[in-house]
Amino acid sequence: MNESIMKRDGGQLEYALSVENVMTQVRAIQDLMKLAMRKGEHYGVIPGTERTDKDGKDISKPTLLKPGAEKLTMMFRLSPSYAIERRDLPGGHMEVNITCTLTHIPTGAVWGQGVGSCSTMEGKYRFRWENTGELVPAEYWESRDKSLIGGETFVPRKAWKDKKQSWFIFQRVEHDNPADYHNTVLKMGKKRSLTDATLTATAASDIFTQDIEDMVENEQAVTGRERRPEQPKEFHQGDSEETAADSAIAKLKDALKGDTDELAELTKFWSKRDNKEIPGCRDFSKLSETRARIALETWTQKHQGEEPQREPGQDDEEQPMLSTEQMKERLAKNRRSL
Repeated sequence: MNESIMKRDGGQLEYALSVENVMTQVRAIQDLMKLAMRKGEHYGVIPGTERTDKDGKDISKPTLLKPGAEKLTMMFRLSPSYAIERRDLPGGHMEVNITCTLTHIPTGAVWGQGVGSCSTMEGKYRFRWENTGELVPAEYWESRDKSLIGGETFVPRKAWKDKKQSWFIFQRVEHDNPADYHNTVLKMGKKRSLTDATLTATAASDIFTQDIEDMVENEQAVTGRERRPEQPKEFHQGDSEETAADSAIAKLKDALKGDTDELAELTKFWSKRDNKEIPGCRDFSKLSETRARIALETWTQKHQGEEPQREPGQDDEEQPMLSTEQMKERLAKNRRSL
């Protein structure tokens, strides 16, 4: 029997798909991904959830998005129906729990069900971020101490003012009218139940995942961290990716042979804001990429018999924070001399 394997157990006939048919279904989903789906529209890897194996090969599991779920149900000719339960919560909030049932159109057989819930108490619907109008203090970029900007409910974000982008302090506040999101929450619960039902009915859970997208969005809404904010150009010339920082720190550590005293000497500088000396860092792992690169560049100059550059009016013990242009000039000079 090509279509199924027939078994007799206790007088009852049981039907199961053959291995060939299971493989055909898997290949059909893979072909649909290649030919009719687009990454970022029908499925996608949520930023921050990427994974690689020991050889650097991408092994990230993509998240199935609503358009992708609709493509799969169309291919398998499945029709969704929904059962909705609504619960009102204090303060004008609400929660919906939705069950999606997928029925095979040609046969009328139920292929599977999925559930989804959504609430206006979720972070991305409950909170918004309001600009306080206050600039982020320079000291924050070195320590990332939240107390310097107001506490855990405050974050640094870029915003436009007077035709110029600057870093401002934003505060997390609750929406004053949860009813604005009632329809959005209903649609989101429906989408989640459809995606869950599609993964279940088509046995595609080994190819796609579902919940990561919502988890990341809610975390961003609560913490305000869309990603780790980069330092402003006057304090930071490199990017903030951890791999770049690790590479810069490893080169510096190798050059200094792990000497923490020399590290502290190389990383101290004077704050232009209050003319105070910022203590040097004695822990390699706590360096930013920028400070590691500047320290390595300064160390290289010292060991080539050159004196590190000084700004006018500063004595030999001071190591000023360089501007973007100064940093570019010094790096270019070192590359020419190597």
